[in-house]
Amino acid sequence: MYITEVFSGDRIEVDILPIEDEDFKVIAKRKRFPTFKWKLEKDNIVFKLQMVGSDNILGLILLIYFKEEKFIKINLIQSSKENVGNKKLYDRIAGCLISYACRLSFVAGYGGCVALQPKTVIAKHYIDKYQFKIGGKNLYIELVDAENLIEEYLNN
Repeated sequence: MYITEVFSGDRIEVDILPIEDEDFKVIAKRKRFPTFKWKLEKDNIVFKLQMVGSDNILGLILLIYFKEEKFIKINLIQSSKENVGNKKLYDRIAGCLISYACRLSFVAGYGGCVALQPKTVIAKHYIDKYQFKIGGKNLYIELVDAENLIEEYLNN
């Protein structure tokens, strides 16, 4: 799995790992992850994306498993401040994190079903870039579209 350096186009290998207690100390300062209070999520399922061999966290995702309904909800997802917008340093961070959630959904027996409830401004982005579908006030992805994301972002 890789992200792309925007300036050079170079591919950089990354890992997605469970967040550790000491990571919360770093992200709690809210300079690089200002939107959410991640330190409040210590008891939840949070993963971090970082370059292989580095402890620099580039993205975070919080997942909630809905076992009876058989889907995983992306409750929070965020790229670090320097990786958002037109001047971002690296691309593919969110795609890797979303694809990872899809993989976990298949592993759990949920058919790749992943949902999220985006702000209205970014909903079109999830639909256009990641093939999410509208389902009430949520967006969701499953089956073939989830497999395609996994292939593009995790297996490539």
